[in-house]
Amino acid sequence: MFGYVVSRKQGESEALILPSGFQSDKTRPSFGPAFIAFRLQSLLALIAGCLAVIIAGMELFHYGGDLLYPAGNGPNPLTLICVLLLSIALIYKTLFPVVHPWRRGLFALVFVLALFRLAETYLFAVTPLSDVAALLFNRYPRDDMTMSTAISLMLFSLGAFLRPVAPVSGFVITLSGLVPVSFVFLIYSYGLTAASVDMSPATLALLILIGFSSIFSFSRSVILRPLLTTSAWGRMARLQLFGTIVGVWIVGAVSHLTETAMMFEAILASAMWLFGMIILVSGSVFERIERDRRALLREVEHRARHDPLTGLLNRHAVGDYVAMVQHMARGRRRDDGEITVGVILADIDLFKRVNDTLGHEVGDRVLQSVAGVLRGKLRSSDMVARWGGEEFLMLLPEATLDQTMNTAQVLRTAIATHVSWKNGVEVEPITISIGVACYDSRNGAESLEQTIQHADTALYSAKTQGRNRVKCFKSERGKTVRSTDLLPPRDRVH
Repeated sequence: MFGYVVSRKQGESEALILPSGFQSDKTRPSFGPAFIAFRLQSLLALIAGCLAVIIAGMELFHYGGDLLYPAGNGPNPLTLICVLLLSIALIYKTLFPVVHPWRRGLFALVFVLALFRLAETYLFAVTPLSDVAALLFNRYPRDDMTMSTAISLMLFSLGAFLRPVAPVSGFVITLSGLVPVSFVFLIYSYGLTAASVDMSPATLALLILIGFSSIFSFSRSVILRPLLTTSAWGRMARLQLFGTIVGVWIVGAVSHLTETAMMFEAILASAMWLFGMIILVSGSVFERIERDRRALLREVEHRARHDPLTGLLNRHAVGDYVAMVQHMARGRRRDDGEITVGVILADIDLFKRVNDTLGHEVGDRVLQSVAGVLRGKLRSSDMVARWGGEEFLMLLPEATLDQTMNTAQVLRTAIATHVSWKNGVEVEPITISIGVACYDSRNGAESLEQTIQHADTALYSAKTQGRNRVKCFKSERGKTVRSTDLLPPRDRVH
């Protein structure tokens, strides 16, 4: 059913029906999951920042050592600083990849700190950055930022830095930063607390929060966007991704029953995100297929409700509108306002002469010209349909009988003024005969469909009385309204 806009005043039921003439696009998927991820971005970043501040306070006051250092290692001050900087930049969420210099500056600073930490590990003989960070907590022996932590932070910050200019590359880099995090998570989830793990549980929690906050900032990227829709593929892909993660964890758990080496977790973590990346990349392909399918479906629905020659609505679309009006009329209370719809049924006079003299091609152009004039002279809320052959039906929501008659006279004059055909050497104007009726929901004995039939009766009267005129159907409640009584002022005929 094509779309309607129904307006109401406060405390009143529906009082105005505005047919838009277009079908509401129910084929387009919604982005509810994407908006949830968009909101989670700032929430996860806020939690990570608050957690980093709490851990820093516990370190400064040397409180909670058993909690922060269950395996002899804990969050490094440099890690806390980097997480806090990232959380500040990610809390400020933007739906579009807008360039903000201060945010990119924070991402660049975290990238430099993490990169410098890697250089300390593999290139420098001294560790000045880690020494300065250790002084903040005054904890010796110090716990340096580990390689896996530095790599994750470096990839998170680099991906966020590239997001405004290269969102696809930024997303892939950010997703890669979760590989070492998922490796450590698998180890802890299997209960291997005694194993040699270079990342504390507190650090792991911080990186998970900040990592997924970074991932959710790419909600509009071409890779992640298809996953976060309500389309059939989006639902299927989320189930596949969830099944992949659960399946990988189960395989790892079974492998530890046979005391498989711990390198297996690294393989599992890499395989999990590799499969996830394949699912996400295939999403862009499926999105294009789904977009083409929706466009084809919209085209089919448009053709089903529109006349191919004139582009106006057809009888099927009018039937939907009539059924909607009748449904609303039956549901109204006695004290509700009435629903009125002006009905204009027009027929081109002597149209067969045009087809017989110049052929159907010229006749088609005349139909198109008449349709264009009718559409241009009515409100956007009014419905114009090709009723059949050379007949046109117009429905005017909230129009009274007087207003409908005035509009009919405007249309009759406009057609005679702007549409013509060449009969030999003479140019003859195209004229139309019009029948008018008005539907009022207070008259329960009469439906809108019957009102259209009454307009057809008035049209027949206009034809038999000489054509090129407007006739109003004579209702039982009042006398006939003559067309000469309702001619609009000259300046209103346009």
